[in-house]
Amino acid sequence: MDDIKLIELMQKRNTRGLEGLIERYRGLACAIARSVLGNQEDVLECVNSAFYDVWLSMPNYNRQRTSLKGWVALLTRRRAIDQLRKNIRRNQVRIGDFAEEAFVVPDNCDRFLNREAFHRLFNQFIRGLPEPDRSIFVRRFFALESIPAIARRYNLTRGAVDSRLSRLRKSLKETLEGS
Repeated sequence: MDDIKLIELMQKRNTRGLEGLIERYRGLACAIARSVLGNQEDVLECVNSAFYDVWLSMPNYNRQRTSLKGWVALLTRRRAIDQLRKNIRRNQVRIGDFAEEAFVVPDNCDRFLNREAFHRLFNQFIRGLPEPDRSIFVRRFFALESIPAIARRYNLTRGAVDSRLSRLRKSLKETLEGS
């Protein structure tokens, strides 16, 4: 089913249009949400909410302004950023498997820390960071935001962001090794 047919069906409030939209753009929406959020549980929730937003906004959708693919991408990104902000506000950034891939835990730590203890210690480290270090760390390693984008957001040089991230990684390593 092409985009024009999907739009017509959804504007008539026919659920076949929504089903076709999900089938066609699920991969795109998941990739966008994953790039912002990083963990599968939040990604699935975000994608479901984004498709619901598309469905609700369809009566006002103007295909002259943006393509359906662009509209899905925009609403998915907005939902993902909202979810990330919500997680940060609650200081409950979920690290999932990403943290274990992004930060190498020395073998001797594995003997002393089980996975749950590692997650608890890691979240405690994140909560203990002052602003803007916490936001810079989360944006770089969880939202996968580029260093130049972070530098622009916080009005810093690229070198300043690199230095902060280096110090934060070193501090995290010392925290993990000290436990």
